[in-house]
Amino acid sequence: MCCRSPYLAGMSERDVGLLSQSGHQTLDFLDIDPADLQELLGQGLRWSQIITLRHQDDSCVFLQDDRGCGVYANRPDGCMLYPYRFVFVPRDGDQIATHVDSVELLDRSVRIALGWDGGEPDFVPLMLRDMSCPGFTNAPLSPLSYRDLLESLWSVDACTNHAWPCERHAALA
Repeated sequence: MCCRSPYLAGMSERDVGLLSQSGHQTLDFLDIDPADLQELLGQGLRWSQIITLRHQDDSCVFLQDDRGCGVYANRPDGCMLYPYRFVFVPRDGDQIATHVDSVELLDRSVRIALGWDGGEPDFVPLMLRDMSCPGFTNAPLSPLSYRDLLESLWSVDACTNHAWPCERHAALA
């Protein structure tokens, strides 16, 4: 997922709501046939590739000439997370957990990793990054920068992928 092709930005119903509330016409930024839009939105979309941001000239419709995002404050969750994604490894396991029923256990594990809570985590949170992202040209993160990034990305990921309420989407509830 990136601002330029061949990547696509998946859209959730909340993403569509934020962009629509900020004055953008839905069919101007979604890559979908208008006849299919209402049916899909009524199904409570999750972050996915079912509906994507429209591309224009092999770039996102919101990518500006200076390479900035024209909707940065209200950009889709996938854009906020990119080029990172979370995976969780059970503390006593050796494989990535593909499904966890309790976002509270994941949150507790992140809080322990951030040093906010004590104890042994049930899962080890790992942030993976897309190495093909052209924006990665800097030195590795310092421990403090890593913690700040973990905290901010977890708040988005918990909301997007685990339906954990966040301030960003409170107005849409």
